[in-house]
Amino acid sequence: MTLFTITVTTDGLLSFWTGLVLMIFSVITFICSRPYRGYTRTQFENFCNILAWFFVPVFFVWIVAKAFV
Repeated sequence: MTLFTITVTTDGLLSFWTGLVLMIFSVITFICSRPYRGYTRTQFENFCNILAWFFVPVFFVWIVAKAFV
């Protein structure tokens, strides 16, 4: 008997890819929303900042939801 068993189901794979995509978008938007060396933000950085405010909380809510479900 193994300590950890991995079941490959459609729901499990969908959940994995959803989390991976949310994590990638969270990291990318957080990094690109930072002003370059303290200068004022460009329009692209402002756009990334708005996306980061969406993706980062959604990713953390997804993690918490997966932990309790």
